[in-house]
Amino acid sequence: MKTKDAAELGKRANASAKAWAYESRRNWLFWTFCIRIPFITLLLGGLGCSFLLMMNAFIVSEEWYNFIKPFVLPILGMSFLYGYFLGIWFSRVAAERIWHPRNYGFLMLYLALLSTIFGVPVSAGILFGDQTAITYVVERANSPGDSKCRRPIEFEGMPIFLDRLCGAQEAFQSNLSPGDSIAIVGRGTTWGVFKKSAHKIE
Repeated sequence: MKTKDAAELGKRANASAKAWAYESRRNWLFWTFCIRIPFITLLLGGLGCSFLLMMNAFIVSEEWYNFIKPFVLPILGMSFLYGYFLGIWFSRVAAERIWHPRNYGFLMLYLALLSTIFGVPVSAGILFGDQTAITYVVERANSPGDSKCRRPIEFEGMPIFLDRLCGAQEAFQSNLSPGDSIAIVGRGTTWGVFKKSAHKIE
């Protein structure tokens, strides 16, 4: 009898150990592929894109913007929901709630926006880029700008923050009028370019 009881206890212990190991693997996979990788990717991508955007070092093309525009709202919606449920999960496992779940949602929305509109063409330019010239139509070229963007040249057909070339030479800027075409030259693809120089297309 005792032998049977010991064997039964051994089986139960073995089954419990297997169940615990299975649950641990499942939690690790969930944590890695659903939490760690997306969060770190969006965080690093968003921070890197924020830096390039502030420095006006990379100019996105109208071709890329028109391509990605139909997908922006669905991507932002999914990113917000991902961040919101991530915030709910954090609030359950943390000792105290630091942020409301919607704040995580807005953070993910911002990072996804930068990573999608800006990060994809930047990555393509780094990995596959070559000497490229992209044409833009001037919408405005007489603005003095501000401390963040001096002597900007604004482009037609582009959204705010992606619609300008900052730091243009004063002589170059003064020689442009609305409707003129300019070419921005540098390393990149048809989706965007790391600016090196710019010239007016006669």
